[in-house]
Amino acid sequence: MRQEYIRDEVGLRACLLARKDRRATTSVTFLAGSSNTEPGLTPQQSVTLSWATFSDAADEAGISRRCGGIHFEAGDLVGRATGRLVAAKAWHKAQNYINNEDDDVENDQDREQA
Repeated sequence: MRQEYIRDEVGLRACLLARKDRRATTSVTFLAGSSNTEPGLTPQQSVTLSWATFSDAADEAGISRRCGGIHFEAGDLVGRATGRLVAAKAWHKAQNYINNEDDDVENDQDREQA
């Protein structure tokens, strides 16, 4: 599994956690001929992709990477699951900093007992 895939998923999930309504409701348009791989050729006409939620966007990205041969199914699913876990932990840590809370007290106690 490629690291940037997990990084993308973490970023996506962190943005999701930052939004109160938990929705992406966003879109992106690729203009005709704007491809970096085949400039001037693809796409033949402008294409707009849109998603109702961040999860929908992540699912579509994962499926497209599998169809493109970039990832195997297991790598896609594990990458998305790992991204969700890391983003949740990062969000929790950020909230503790913002709220001036110390979440390392339990970790310190665990280390002392070990």
